[in-house]
Amino acid sequence: MSGGHGVGGSSPPSPTFPFMTKTKLRTIIKQKLGSLSKEAIAAGSGAVIRAVCAEEAYKMSVALFAFMSLPAEVQTAGLIRRALAAGKRVFVPRVAETGLMFHEISAVEDASVLHAYGMAEPPAVLPCFPACDGDAEPACMLVPGLAFDRHKNRLGRGRGYYDAFLTALRRDHPHMRCTLIGVCLNIQLVDALPVTAHDVPVDIVLTESERIA
Repeated sequence: MSGGHGVGGSSPPSPTFPFMTKTKLRTIIKQKLGSLSKEAIAAGSGAVIRAVCAEEAYKMSVALFAFMSLPAEVQTAGLIRRALAAGKRVFVPRVAETGLMFHEISAVEDASVLHAYGMAEPPAVLPCFPACDGDAEPACMLVPGLAFDRHKNRLGRGRGYYDAFLTALRRDHPHMRCTLIGVCLNIQLVDALPVTAHDVPVDIVLTESERIA
């Protein structure tokens, strides 16, 4: 079920891994990402972020739920700065004992706490969604993943944080207008992923050269 079309350039055919274990697939994707230079990641990230900015859901949003990138992920700092400059509210996640908590930031530098997993986080004292959600919609959420497929399924890092948060978001805020945008590099896009009942798909997947919706 692919709604993909190019957003610049072309990408090679996507591999299919529906019968491979998630653990094995994570290893393969991590190896592929590890082979990329910082320059390649930066260039790919720039193309992905331009695609995000071209999305109507992003243009119309008043709030952006983003993430602070690991080194081998689409780099989001530039988009966060751009969203803040445009007057959008921006929330980024913190890993708490109860799961993901999204805190509102006013600058990228607000995410000043280094988590053991390697990503920067906001301090717990910053305003937290949904307590501060007086005007947080329509929103769009950038969803990270080790891989995505053409059915808009996502493969995370195995801890289940995003699946749990998104499930709770849909349960507790069923009428919230929030478009889920999975962002990844071309080498992270596959034809089919192994999925389970608790996996939450996204609404759109964007790579350097493809849009799947």
